[in-house]
Amino acid sequence: VAETEEDLLEDEQQEEHIPAVEESVYKKYVELVPAEKQEQVEEDLDVFLVDFQPPPVAEWDLRLVKRFMNKWFIENANPLEEDLYSMRESLLSLFQFLAEEKLLPDTLLAQAEKYLQSE
Repeated sequence: VAETEEDLLEDEQQEEHIPAVEESVYKKYVELVPAEKQEQVEEDLDVFLVDFQPPPVAEWDLRLVKRFMNKWFIENANPLEEDLYSMRESLLSLFQFLAEEKLLPDTLLAQAEKYLQSE
């Protein structure tokens, strides 16, 4: 039995995904979101951070953002126009917060703002 438990533990550890953004940082961000937008922002970011599973934030670049918005999100979430708008707004807000916290790669904020606001 012990062998089986060890096998299960190993499987669980392999499946564990390193969160792209530390939970404490994410919680701090969510607390800053206006109450009326909180639920929508959390839903959007859950899709990006949990379902899409991006690499750790230090590795993010514009290609990742474009791949998520133009390919993954459209193929997997079948979003309406307002969903796309909401996702762009939520990502921008998160990126701005992460930049203030000095966690976002230096060049990404300006690129992401330009890209997400031009859509």
